[in-house]
Amino acid sequence: MPHEDERNALQLSSEQEVVRFYRLRYADGNPMALEMATIPSRYIVNPFAMEGSLYALLEKQGCRPVRAFQRLRAISIDEQYA
Repeated sequence: MPHEDERNALQLSSEQEVVRFYRLRYADGNPMALEMATIPSRYIVNPFAMEGSLYALLEKQGCRPVRAFQRLRAISIDEQYA
């Protein structure tokens, strides 16, 4: 079920389900960012079918987005987590 901020951003009811993807993003072979995407489940037929691009999967399923809401937050990671 979506969190309140997800419901507001995606204009969902509290009963609608979402799929959350956590993906580790790399730059020059080094981990750069942890990305979380929340998509209404009606747009993802099989969440386990994603092997690469989220947008490619959505396009393959006939529902490529025309707009997106993105929120960024930067934090410092010390050596023990790198």
